[in-house]
Formats: sequence, C-alpha cells, structure tokens
Amino acid sequence: MRWLATTWFVTLPARWTAFEVRPVVGFRWGYEETTAPGGVTVLPMSYLSARDWTETLGWLREACPGVSFARA
Repeated sequence: MRWLATTWFVTLPARWTAFEVRPVVGFRWGYEETTAPGGVTVLPMSYLSARDWTETLGWLREACPGVSFARA
C-alpha cells in the first residue's frame, strides 16, 4: 500500500490578498507499506510547484465553493 498526502500552507482571505486564498508553500509526503517484517518506508518529502497548485484548484474549488482561490 502506498499513501501520499499533499499539504498546502496558504494565506487567509483578507483585503491584502484580494480576499483570495493564496499558496505559500506546498509539499507531498507519505509512506509505503509492504508485508515484509518492518515493511514501512517513509517516502521522501518533496516541495510542490505552481503547476501542482493549478492542478489542485479544481478539487479545492469543488470542495469549498464559497472560497476564492488564487491562480498560481
């Protein structure tokens, strides 16, 4: 089994951000599990790009329709 998480630290909607949620930094992390003894491997963390933010926007806008998300 492989489990991955995508995490974004963002700004809060405020006057200085035109009331948009904007990405500050994003990263992906997770682990892999096998049936071997001690079979859990922590996967290396990787930083996310503006392209990753753009790919996440569809899901974010669907999940939070009342929130304005900035483009990358």
